[in-house]
Amino acid sequence: MITVNNAHKSYPSHQVQALTNITFTIDTGKTVALVGPSGCGKSTLLNILAGIDTIDSGEVVIKGQALHNAKPETLTQFRQYHIGVVFQFFNLLESLTVFENVALPLHIQGGHNATSINNAVNQILKAVELDNRANFYPSQLSGGQMQRVAIARALVHQPALVLADEPTGNLDSKTGKTILTLLKNLCAQQGTTLVLATHSDAVIAIADEVLRLDDGRLVTS
Repeated sequence: MITVNNAHKSYPSHQVQALTNITFTIDTGKTVALVGPSGCGKSTLLNILAGIDTIDSGEVVIKGQALHNAKPETLTQFRQYHIGVVFQFFNLLESLTVFENVALPLHIQGGHNATSINNAVNQILKAVELDNRANFYPSQLSGGQMQRVAIARALVHQPALVLADEPTGNLDSKTGKTILTLLKNLCAQQGTTLVLATHSDAVIAIADEVLRLDDGRLVTS
């Protein structure tokens, strides 16, 4: 599913070597925890897997698509169809309802009629147990409910890969564990690969594999 080979990334303007000689593979459907101290390169690596950022040298291939030498328009299209992202702070649009927030990836893709969008959104909202909140706004939801909406939005277009950056970092421990279980189960049902950047032991506990970063390098456990 994911192959990263000898990937390097630096930010010369800040004199930072963000990633050095990163090499790993992830099989389809696996849940992988990306762990390490702040500033170790976790977010940079997530952005590279999402096609938001690019490496200086090496290879990144996801679902057969080479990202390391792809044109910006190819990366954008790849994200739209194959990547879902769950953020720590939810990143919901306050002016849109729950339904409208979740429907956004389908509208961005284009080519979906109103019926197919309604069916897809209603189905994923039911899966995250928020079908009775479809017409609510984010300000009317709890933190756990907002993260459920974010998960629904990340999965509504059935991506091959979901990337989550500290998905429980803004939640209490009990709610966080519930959210993690929900996210992993939904990804498993769709056959979706899940990569989570985290400091949380709870996230590590549910992972099939753990990748540890330190100072931009992969290290052994």
